[in-house]
This record gives sequence, structure tokens and C-alpha cells, in this order.
Amino acid sequence: MCIQKIESALVQQPKVEEARLNFSTGRLNIVWNGASGQANDFVSNVRSLGYTVSPYNPDAEKNSLENENRFLLMCLGVSGFAMGNIMMLSVGLWTTTIETMGFATRELLHAISGLIAIPAVIFAGRPFFLSAFSVLRKGQTNMDVPISLGLILACSMSVFETIRGAEHVYFDSAVMLMFFLLVGRYMDFRARKSARSAASDLIQSLSGFATILENGKPRRILIRDLREGMQVLVSTGESIPADSLVESGESTIDTSLITGETLPRTVHAGDNVYAGTINQSAPLTLRVSKAAEDSLLADVVRLMEKAEQGQAKYVRLADRVSKLYTPVVHILALLAFITWWGIIGTPWQDSLMIAVTVLIVTCPCALGLAVPVVQVLASGVLMKRGVLVKSGDALERLAVIDTVFFDKTGTLTVGKPQLIGAYPTESLQIAASLATH
Repeated sequence: MCIQKIESALVQQPKVEEARLNFSTGRLNIVWNGASGQANDFVSNVRSLGYTVSPYNPDAEKNSLENENRFLLMCLGVSGFAMGNIMMLSVGLWTTTIETMGFATRELLHAISGLIAIPAVIFAGRPFFLSAFSVLRKGQTNMDVPISLGLILACSMSVFETIRGAEHVYFDSAVMLMFFLLVGRYMDFRARKSARSAASDLIQSLSGFATILENGKPRRILIRDLREGMQVLVSTGESIPADSLVESGESTIDTSLITGETLPRTVHAGDNVYAGTINQSAPLTLRVSKAAEDSLLADVVRLMEKAEQGQAKYVRLADRVSKLYTPVVHILALLAFITWWGIIGTPWQDSLMIAVTVLIVTCPCALGLAVPVVQVLASGVLMKRGVLVKSGDALERLAVIDTVFFDKTGTLTVGKPQLIGAYPTESLQIAASLATH
């Protein structure tokens, strides 16, 4: 829902041809006809929706993920502690009558439950409250708004019922609900982090430093600052920083990332090498033929991003349903309250709890997030196994395929050579030494 909202807002801007927010890498790509300074207007548009935008920085992204992980775990721990203690008190409240327990004891347990629940909800509910507040102040809504509203209403009504000495309060329900919502939020975070790592591994190959030669002297610069014509030194074990031409040296290159071939390729002066491949056996001097952002690996990253956010059938369905969520669920909750209180005649406290229940259980987070998460995770797993997905609906079409034809020059192998036949131990030792040295 959030992705669809941001993309729709940007596409409606003048001169914008395409806006794509990638769920896997957390990167926003916009194509427009106009001055480069118009990018500042797009940033303002996104911020007006309640979301933050910053230039891509791998180190900052890593720190942000670590901080978010720590924050969610702390909230999850506090809510779990509070839930466990309140539920111990609630067992007595729900299994013992007022005649057996006594009015004073029941009120004491209600008060203790409130003293545990209210600080816990204020502290551990921040992932929902902060998100809801950030979009409400911009006149927008998201899925955290009804969740926050449900938690606040449940706690507020429980405080009111405690003060007036009512039989039932719902501190246990509010804290338990918050705990399970946080479990889901943390699992979603872990899934996004895992999904992001596959494409991020490729992007990391385009970041870092490279050694260039200027007037015969080596100098370290950022890979993103490499330009066509620069002379680059690549030591043994280093990745090729940009698409280049070998000027001097002879080595073997691991090209499995680009070609899928498991055997290293020998390169000499005059051969082309590609960004992201690994120099294995000897130093090389290269002449950059393409800047890092124009390299073959950059094209692969862009291809993956386009595929991961491609509009597959189930992704389109999830987007349409999630877009209707906010107005529909608030109307349903209001109708539930009016029906139970005004028509059926149920007490307003019970009617309000039914309305709160509607706000919570109708949240389409699973539909809005699970479908693209599955698509991204599957693409990431395939990439790690050497298969690049370049179409958004490829996985859906793959499900109905019953026959596969391989068109490949040479021999099709599994990439795991095995020794065939029996050989003397001495011959094996010589072969191992040759392979090592």
C-alpha cells in the first residue's frame, strides 16, 4: 500500500514518465523529462506523504537496519514481558467469580494490570504510533492508523472501566494484541532484510574503492568516481571495479556472476573484463571502458530491481485490495459499532470492543506485504543459485511449465566436477599441488 501510494503520487507529477520504488533494495528510481533540479520537488512530494528520503549510502543503510532491528527487538521484549505478567493476573480474573475473589481484590488486579499495560503500550507501541502520526500530520493514512486507534481505544476504555469499578477490562487483550502485531512486524522486517541482501550484494560490488594510476603513481578513489579512460590496478583476489579492457598482465577471472560459467576464464592483454567478476591469479592493469553506473553489472542490478517490482498478477491484486483498505475498514468499524449499540442494543462498551476488533482483524498487511515479499525472496534465492529473474511474472508462468528445453553451446553440467576413475595416491598429490601452487 505504501509503495503504491508513493509511486502514484510521483507519476501524477508533470513530466514524470516512470516512478519505481524497489521493495528489495529500498531504492527509488524516477524517470522524467526536465531539469535535474526537479528531483528536489520529488523529494518534497514523498516527504509530504510522511516518508523520509535520503541519497543512497550503503553504510548509512546498514546502520539504519541495525538500529531498526534493535528498536523492534526492544519493543518486542517489553511487550512480551508485559503480556506474560498481565496474563498471569488475568487467569485469576477470568477463572474466579466476584464472590470468591472479592471486589477489592478484583479492583487491585485491574489496577496492577493497568500499571503494567499503559507504560508498555506507550513504549512498545511506538512502531505503530510514530508511523501513524507521521502520515496523519501530512493528511494521509496507512495501515498503522487503525492499529494505533485500536490500541488506544482498548486501553482508554479499560482505564475508564477500572475507574468506575466495572467487571471487565481489556488490558490483557491490548498488550497481547500489540505483542503479536510486533512479532509480525519483526518477521516482516527480517524478511525485508533478507530479501534486500541479494540485490544489495550486487550493489556492494559497485561501491567501495579502486586503485587508479595517475602519472605512474597509484591513488585510491571511489568506484562510483571511475570514468572511461582511467587506468586501474586490480590485485589478486580483488573484484573488477568497472567494465574494462586488459592493458597488461595475464590472469584467470571468475565470471560466474555474469556468465554462470563455473570454470575461470583466462584473460590476456586486449581482452574485455566486467565489473563484479573476480581476479583470481595475478595482478592486472586495466583501462576503464564504461563508468560503474553504466557497467554490465549495473544493468543486471537494474534488471533485477525491475523484475522484483514487476506487476505480476498477484502483486496487482494485492495493490488494488490494499488501496481500498483505509476507507473501507473505518466504515466497517463504524457500522459495526452502530449496529451492535444502536440496533441490537448491546452496551456501548461491548459495541466499542467489537468495532476495535474490526479495525484490527481486517488489516491487509499479510496480503499487501506477503505477495511482494515472496516474489523478492524467491528472486533472491534464485540469484544466489545463478539464476537471474528478469520478468515480474516469470515465477507465476514457471508454475505451469511442464517441459524445459536447454539451448547451450558445449556441455550442460551441474557445476560440480567429479573425479572419474581410480588413480594412484601420488598422482592425486601432484594434481593437488599443481592446483594449489
